[in-house]
Amino acid sequence: MSHREHIWTVVFAVLFTLLIWLWAEGENRESSTESATAVFVAANPAGEFRIRAADPSNPSILVSEIDLQLVVEGSNIALQRLGGNQRFEIPIDNAADGSTREIDLIDAVRDLPELVKLGLTVTAVQPRSILLHVDQIERRNISISTAIPGITFEEITIEPRDVELAMSSRDWQWATEQFGRDLVYLDIDPASLRDLAPGVPVRRQNVRVRLQPQVQRLDLVGFEPPLVSVSMTLQQQLEELADWPVPVKVNTPIRDEPFYEVLVDLEYELITGVTLAGDAETIRRLRNNQIKVRAVIDLSSDDLERGITEKEIEWWLPPGVQVISVGGGPASRPIIPIRIIRQGDSESESHETETNP
Repeated sequence: MSHREHIWTVVFAVLFTLLIWLWAEGENRESSTESATAVFVAANPAGEFRIRAADPSNPSILVSEIDLQLVVEGSNIALQRLGGNQRFEIPIDNAADGSTREIDLIDAVRDLPELVKLGLTVTAVQPRSILLHVDQIERRNISISTAIPGITFEEITIEPRDVELAMSSRDWQWATEQFGRDLVYLDIDPASLRDLAPGVPVRRQNVRVRLQPQVQRLDLVGFEPPLVSVSMTLQQQLEELADWPVPVKVNTPIRDEPFYEVLVDLEYELITGVTLAGDAETIRRLRNNQIKVRAVIDLSSDDLERGITEKEIEWWLPPGVQVISVGGGPASRPIIPIRIIRQGDSESESHETETNP
C-alpha cells in the first residue's frame, strides 16, 4: 500500500467512525421538559362548540387555553426538532352542549400528530388532568339598535338592518338579559348630530357598528362588524342636566362574590359634578328617578386575584342619555380607589385587631 493510499484509508476510517458516532448520538433516547399551550377543539363533524378549561390555579375561572409542562422522551434529533413553546390543538370527542368532563392530559396529548411523527413519547404532564366545560355555539341575526344617547328621531333606517353574532347558549342568555335590544348599536358620536336641524333628512354612508364592550371584552363572540348606511331625520335637540350626582356601583363575577369583599371609601361613593344630556322626556324621567345613571367598577376574577387598588369606571346609561362633562371638565371615566379583601384575610385582620388593640 502506498503512502497516499494509507492516508486516504485513515481519513475514510475517521469519517466513518464520526458518522456512526453522530448517528448514535442522534438515536440516544433522552428525556426533556417542554412548555406548551393547549387549545381544546370539538372533534364533532356537525355543530360549533366553545370549550373552556378550568384554570388549574383557580378552577372558578374558565379559560380558552392552558399552559402545560410536558416530560417527553425521544432521540436528541427529535427533541431538537420539537423545540419549545409548542401550541397544540387537542380534539374533544362527542362534545355536548352544557356538558362538563374531566380529561386525562397524558392520554389527550399522547397521540398528537406533532409528537407521533417525531417518535416522541409523553411520560408526564402538569397538570395531570383538567376539567372542561362545553357549550354549543348558536348563530343569530340581531337587529342593530337605533338608540343614540340624547338623540330622538322622527325616522331612521339602517341598511343592512341585521348582523350575525355567534355565542354559546349561556352567553346568549347573559348578553340579552344585560343589554336587550341594545346589544349591537351604531357607532355614531351624539355630538356629531347636535348641530343638525330637526326635520331635515340626513344620510350617512359607511357607519361602523359596535358590540357592547362588556360582551366584546369577554371574548364571547364571533362578530365581524359591517359598515352600514343610515338615513335619519332628527326630532329634537338635547337638553342638559348639570351637577347630577352619580352613585358608584361595584360589579364582581357571581362565582367570586363569596370569597371577596370590595370596599369603596365614602368620599368616592358618589361622582359629583356630572353633566348629562338627553331629550326632554328622558331628562324628565331622570329627574323623577324613573331611570338611573350609574358609574360601575366592573371587576374581573383576575382583578380580584391581583388585588388591584384602583380602576376606571364605566358609565351605565339608559338609552337617550350621554355624559357631557365631569367636574367641569370634558367627559371622562374617573379612576376610583378600591380595596379588595379576601374573606380569609378579612377574618385575620379582625382577629389581629381584637388581640392587638
